[in-house]
Amino acid sequence: MKRQADAGRAGILLECGLPSQRPLSRGRWHFNRIIGLWFGVLCATWCVQADELTLSTQRLAFVAADKALQAGVPVAITPLRDYPLYPYLVFRSLQQHLQDLPTVEIRAFLRDYADTPLARRLRGAWLRQLATAQRWDDYLLDYQPDDSVELGCWQRQALLATGKPQLALEGIAEVWMQGVSLPNACDPVFEFWRQQGGFTPERVWRRFTLALDKGQRGLAV
Repeated sequence: MKRQADAGRAGILLECGLPSQRPLSRGRWHFNRIIGLWFGVLCATWCVQADELTLSTQRLAFVAADKALQAGVPVAITPLRDYPLYPYLVFRSLQQHLQDLPTVEIRAFLRDYADTPLARRLRGAWLRQLATAQRWDDYLLDYQPDDSVELGCWQRQALLATGKPQLALEGIAEVWMQGVSLPNACDPVFEFWRQQGGFTPERVWRRFTLALDKGQRGLAV
């Protein structure tokens, strides 16, 4: 009986939060309605007691919210803000709606959870979204150096697009001369570098031999 009570509380805990304002497709609306009915059956009874919910109740609510978000159904997760895994729900919700969310919400998460792996994962997805939209000023604000060649090349594209060619080409020779296939994001930067005389015979030959050594025949021809 206690487990059933916790499950009921878990459902209404989410339903008692602020409803999502994002539009839904017809199929998603029907699914959301079903979940909402389950969450809301006892809302009037339990909402006033949300602050007394047990950890097991919060755990059940977390699982329900996670499943809903995985299905693309927006749910109110604020009532779970004291649960240890709350940042994960925020991450999943933000990740699914990067195109629709204000920049301030993304940056707030990156700031508040900067020391978590979730922040790195969200930053990568966010930077790819910014690059696709060619929002280069925002890209430069939110970019942090890491081991991603693709994100680094987009940062170089952003520097070129914002009138900083010298910064864009710093260290570009080391990137190009790896002797392996590189992300498409690097191509515009390499082309600009080529136009500036970067493809010297010595560098071309060195890259050729590196590609052969690493079995990258497609790069060596």
